[in-house]
Amino acid sequence: MKNEQILRTSRSGKKKFKIKSSAGYVVFSVFNVIFITLLTFTFIAPYINILAKSLNAASDTMLGGLTFWPRDWTFDNFWRFLPIPPRGRVCWSL
Repeated sequence: MKNEQILRTSRSGKKKFKIKSSAGYVVFSVFNVIFITLLTFTFIAPYINILAKSLNAASDTMLGGLTFWPRDWTFDNFWRFLPIPPRGRVCWSL
């Protein structure tokens, strides 16, 4: 039954047909998923880096070596641009 339809019966008694996947299709599917995952990471990584830099202290960011996780967490970079009154800042400080 190579590359033929396999007959299966469901609980309701209806017959379903399933087409067997060839080895080439499976290999293509695996490499396609890997490629799309790497491509997605390539497009998302710069945004994660910018977010990490914006949540890091300015003096620590200038030292360099920051990738995807801030070393010195702070929201001070956002307080300069967001018009939040000083009382609201107490809730957000870390």
